[in-house]
Amino acid sequence: NETRGKLLSFYMLVSLCGMACVQMLLNVANPSSFELFVLVSLLISLAVIPILLSTARAPQIDVMENIGILKLYQVSPLGVFGMFVTGMSLGTFFGMGAVYATEMGLSVKDVSFFMGTLILGGFLFQYPLGWLSDRFGPTKVIILCCVVGAVISFVAVIYTGQGLMFYTIVATVGGLTMPLYSLCCVHTNDYLTPTQMVAASGTLVLLSAIGASVGSPVTAFAMEKLGPQAFYGSLGMMLTSVAIFAIWRSTQRAEIEIAEQGDFVVMATTSPLTASLNPDVNLAEIVAAADEEAGDIQSSFEELVVDLESADTSTREK
Repeated sequence: NETRGKLLSFYMLVSLCGMACVQMLLNVANPSSFELFVLVSLLISLAVIPILLSTARAPQIDVMENIGILKLYQVSPLGVFGMFVTGMSLGTFFGMGAVYATEMGLSVKDVSFFMGTLILGGFLFQYPLGWLSDRFGPTKVIILCCVVGAVISFVAVIYTGQGLMFYTIVATVGGLTMPLYSLCCVHTNDYLTPTQMVAASGTLVLLSAIGASVGSPVTAFAMEKLGPQAFYGSLGMMLTSVAIFAIWRSTQRAEIEIAEQGDFVVMATTSPLTASLNPDVNLAEIVAAADEEAGDIQSSFEELVVDLESADTSTREK
């Protein structure tokens, strides 16, 4: 319990730095040849070696009951909608980013810098935005990120230059968009007990994955019909939709007091098991969540929905 927060931060540090640096491997060989695929295979093999040599045993994490998307939406509409659209944005980044850079006439070297800068921006903005979230609440920071990110994205649609300004725009859009995953997690978890957080984690990962699978083809269609600048236009529309939804939701439900909110935690998007590294959830509570009956977990969410709907009604009447 004392080291899980540091481990999660270190895990994300290594992950994001690796994702940014590996883009430079595009310059090692011709992307149309087989050498880069062989290199990736070797890197994956090397990554397994420390695990095989380690004498420490991984903790046993049992399969936990997940909560349905509709039920989680009733608990946290902004968290669910924001997570889905964030997934769309990430799918656009990783699925169409290199295509956009290529269609804009960038060389292979510049494409690698483009993608690396995008991810590096997400890394650099994580902790400043987390600091703001802990002091002003995740909802306000989500609105800030989406409004500023949308404005810069729409500016990028009409900006055709390159150089420092081009990469500054790339880093800023990436930096304001990638932390939205963690911010939506924090916003959702503020309404949940530790046991419910564990149950909801898998659903949040699913929402992000569904969004990613939708975002890339939607952006590809827009780019085919409207040109490569639709890459930023699509991102701008996605961020605008979250900003509008967040502003509307802030009028429907009073935000939880800052003192009662959970701390910002940089979360990975790949697995619900990262919930076991969340320092806001005690390991004993994770084990207890795995032993909970599915009916008990569903009942706890139903009771929570009733309480929140009652609170929302009171807020609207005021």
